Amino acid sequence: MIWSLNAGPGRASLLESMPTFAERCDCHDEDEMLAHVIGVLRALPATWGYNIADEPTPDEHAKVAGFTFWAATIAAPGRRSSRPPQRR
Repeated sequence: MIWSLNAGPGRASLLESMPTFAERCDCHDEDEMLAHVIGVLRALPATWGYNIADEPTPDEHAKVAGFTFWAATIAAPGRRSSRPPQRR
């Protein structure tokens, strides 16, 4: 299963799109929510990966690259980042 975490360049608002899930995890911002969602999804045996962006334009590259790096850091087994890289 490939889980979609995109809503154009950058990332989806997981707090808005998954309010019940956000409430159960007691997440207060998008960073906490992303870390929680990836933690839950990576534990599922059917998880293969995450879709970060569909056909980003060259102008969106920096945003997509930053989010991809941060999501990959969280998704790596035994690793967790509490802060995303600076966005430009």
